[in-house]
Amino acid sequence: MATVSIIVPTYNRSKLLKECVESLLAQTYRDLEIHVVDDGSTDDTRETIGSIMSKHSRIKYSYRPHLGACAARNFGVEHYNMGNRKTSIAHFKKALSYNPFDLRLYINLLQALLINPPKERISDWCPLDDLGQPFRNL
Repeated sequence: MATVSIIVPTYNRSKLLKECVESLLAQTYRDLEIHVVDDGSTDDTRETIGSIMSKHSRIKYSYRPHLGACAARNFGVEHYNMGNRKTSIAHFKKALSYNPFDLRLYINLLQALLINPPKERISDWCPLDDLGQPFRNL
């Protein structure tokens, strides 16, 4: 089982999904698996992810009735889990493409927080570009 499980909820975003999954497969952090949770898409999402899955064994796919992104994320955690405590879960909010270093930076941040926990709560993570600016609006 991979060290990091990435849950990608999607709904009628087949055109963006291919770019998103390919950018996740291109991450410099390689010990990962990608779980695409289709939240009731009516476009060609199933076919798009099927063609990618035929080339990559690290991708899993689930289809469920449309209940919204939060329900899709929760389904991903429950369905693929993740009762394995050695697995980290990374939620990607939308089917966007990501910088190849994003996941490695995320893992490094988590490891640093385990060593030296912050006094304040951290609620989210935003990838940054080479200049330290937000990579994309998430």
